[in-house]
Amino acid sequence: MALSQILYQGLGPMQTTPIQFSSPVDGTPVTFYFGGSGYATGSETPLEVQIMLDGNLLQNAMVYANEGSSHKSLVCMLNVENLSFGSHTITLVPQNMLSDDNDSFMLTMIY
Repeated sequence: MALSQILYQGLGPMQTTPIQFSSPVDGTPVTFYFGGSGYATGSETPLEVQIMLDGNLLQNAMVYANEGSSHKSLVCMLNVENLSFGSHTITLVPQNMLSDDNDSFMLTMIY
């Protein structure tokens, strides 16, 4: 049976957010689920959150906004094949986007 752990839950505005956690598994595949929202002031803009593990880019959560000032959802699931036991840091880095107190963010680890 899979277990899950919420690593981060918060409201905007989002800034670069380092999240320290301890892995309860060693060498076992782990899935991370990121969900959040944001907006851009201009139109035709890709909104993006980089998801980094221990300083290395894992994946980008990205959505394209045709219109400006419209809040959009960003969702991303990613697998890490061999996460080692112990301390790690996931960093969420917003790119080309803004957020305010109407936006929320969550990062969950499933193992």
